Amino acid sequence: PTRRSSDLESQDFVEVAKIHGNLYGTSVMEFKKARKESKIAVADIDVQGVRSYMHLSNKTIAVFLLPPSFEILLGRLAKRYGHANRDQDVNIRLKTALNELHELLKRHYYHAVINDELDQTLHTVEQITLTNQPNKQEDQQARQLAKQLIDDITSYLNR
Repeated sequence: PTRRSSDLESQDFVEVAKIHGNLYGTSVMEFKKARKESKIAVADIDVQGVRSYMHLSNKTIAVFLLPPSFEILLGRLAKRYGHANRDQDVNIRLKTALNELHELLKRHYYHAVINDELDQTLHTVEQITLTNQPNKQEDQQARQLAKQLIDDITSYLNR
């Protein structure tokens, strides 16, 4: 939904970030509603937002979803941003992905999960939210994949 600048000024958001020219924010109201209904609030945010959340609450659980391969990442980007400026948009998003992957590897609070098969990914994320414990082997595999993605993205951008 479109937000008025007065919403931003009145601090109705947990965090707000400008990404790729668009303004994104997470409503405080949605978190209050989830708490009132004894539900777990889930937010789809970037690494900047995660840092904000980590400072706000020690109950924050950060899950970093990774594509299973560079080729699948490119396919997902093309599908999502497949318009006239596709190459430019994809390169911008790959640069962002590169920064976010570096952030994943720097921060130990992330639970890294490979988003390959939807049902399995949902099950893994659910287990993490219930226990705040990653499957160490899966987390390690995802972090290895992150390193490979960094290499692949760097090579692609330098071509």
